[in-house]
Amino acid sequence: MQQRGEIQALAASLRELLGRVTALVENAGSDIPRDDELELVAIERGLASTLRRVDRLNAKSDASRRRA
Repeated sequence: MQQRGEIQALAASLRELLGRVTALVENAGSDIPRDDELELVAIERGLASTLRRVDRLNAKSDASRRRA
């Protein structure tokens, strides 16, 4: 049960971090060098991918709990 809570907390933290990075990307404009902007976009994509994986793990955990 504690593991499920940890996964949910991790997902919430990732969502918040992804939102912050997305805001940086959207508001970057010409304020930062192009290389930095591309790096932020890559980080955003990586976080989004990680969040999807954590969400799948959480859903799998929920499904297993319901069957038990």
